Amino acid sequence: MGQAIDHRTYISRAITLAKLGGKAVKSNPLVGCVIVHNDQIIGEGYHRAYGEPHAEINALNSVQNPELLKQSRMYVTLEPCNHQGKTPPCSNAIIASGIRRVSVGCIDPTAKVNGAGISHLRKQGVEVDILNNSDCQALIQPFITNVMKQIPYVILKFAQSSDGFIGNTERQVSLSGSDTNILVHKWRGEVDGILIGTNTAIIDNPRLTTRLYPGDNPIRIVIDYERKIPSQNIIFTDNQPTIVLTRDQNYIDDKVKFINIEDPNNLKSILNKLYKLGISRLLVEGGAFTINHFTKVGLWNEARVITCNKTLGTGVKAPQIIGKMGRKLKMMDDNIVHISNLELKKF
Repeated sequence: MGQAIDHRTYISRAITLAKLGGKAVKSNPLVGCVIVHNDQIIGEGYHRAYGEPHAEINALNSVQNPELLKQSRMYVTLEPCNHQGKTPPCSNAIIASGIRRVSVGCIDPTAKVNGAGISHLRKQGVEVDILNNSDCQALIQPFITNVMKQIPYVILKFAQSSDGFIGNTERQVSLSGSDTNILVHKWRGEVDGILIGTNTAIIDNPRLTTRLYPGDNPIRIVIDYERKIPSQNIIFTDNQPTIVLTRDQNYIDDKVKFINIEDPNNLKSILNKLYKLGISRLLVEGGAFTINHFTKVGLWNEARVITCNKTLGTGVKAPQIIGKMGRKLKMMDDNIVHISNLELKKF
């Protein structure tokens, strides 16, 4: 009997490549691909940006000697598409290349694909393994949320004191350390939009930029139904793109868009409107009231909770996040935990 193939090394490399796409893929999935010949990677690719060639095509085009493809195996994090979109079907390109073995990290559950790509490959004599890799499935959660729910992938983020308070109702409270603040700015660069509530905007007067870490600033989204935020606040004066959710009619003032929200309690409708405005990934950095609004209706995908060693003794109680505990990270005096909302992942 032949030696069993260890897929982990190659699919792990494909996952690493996929993440390089970042938010440039917009509402498309993050996908990575490697091509292996005699235990050597001879081709690599990933989906670089929305509307550009998919990972499989970039990997095939990177192979210097196409003759080797007939004896090679492709590892791709997501099932190859079998339909004409902004780019041609990847399954046809794989078949035409001569590759006869493909390992797929996970199936694409959307209606346009959902096994059709794998079925087409198999009908054309291509051997396909489905790895059902949990890391590959995690990669496509933003895509699934966007396409199947028509809302952004929502990440909740907040810092809390060691005794369970998120802040003060009258003044700004700094909780997380300098290293953690750099990480938070990195997170901001990975999303399309960053949302806060009225109280956070008034008390903290934040910039909500990526100034501590290289990356594009997200679009700032501020909930201000009653127009209480002073016009001299930074979000109105620093010439950065901002969306204000308000009861007023839609209008634009320089780089600030005022968007009418008819029902401030209909969070799903608000998220759908933000998705239509191009927000595929949303970071919520609001206070307890805003974050509790998201958790109460269950419209969040993951939470990143920073617990500091400082105590406040009194103040605003931190939100209670219930979900699956994930990655944990310690940065100096701060402990960071990632929590997944398993209910929203059901589709």
